[in-house]
Amino acid sequence: MRKFEFSKKSYEDIDVHGRVFRLHLDDDSIAKQQKQINEYYKITNDIKTDLEQLEVEKQHEFIEEIKGMTKELLNTFFDENDAFDFLYEESGRSMYNLTEIVEVIGEIIMERYEDLEERKGQSYLQKKTKEFVQ
Repeated sequence: MRKFEFSKKSYEDIDVHGRVFRLHLDDDSIAKQQKQINEYYKITNDIKTDLEQLEVEKQHEFIEEIKGMTKELLNTFFDENDAFDFLYEESGRSMYNLTEIVEVIGEIIMERYEDLEERKGQSYLQKKTKEFVQ
């Protein structure tokens, strides 16, 4: 009998200032997260170009919109309703600082996808090598 154990967990634990958050990496969670992160990056990229051209009042509105999106994003990532509040306070109430954790989460998700793609490629090469040898 062969024994099989999965090599990866469907989550990643992240310690932020002593509080451990669980980043869920199962298919359903990633699908939900991916939709939000795409929207987040689209709007934040627009801000970089448009923010300087907006009046001060509009800049504040835009920043509040981003803050709300970041709150929704982080609470979704960690499946906790107070994740944003804790992280925002720990970041010194700085959205600039808080974006670092969003970037780290994006990197973790990309690492998972790159690992999956690499394993798929290796599997394909192994099959082709066996076919060639036979």
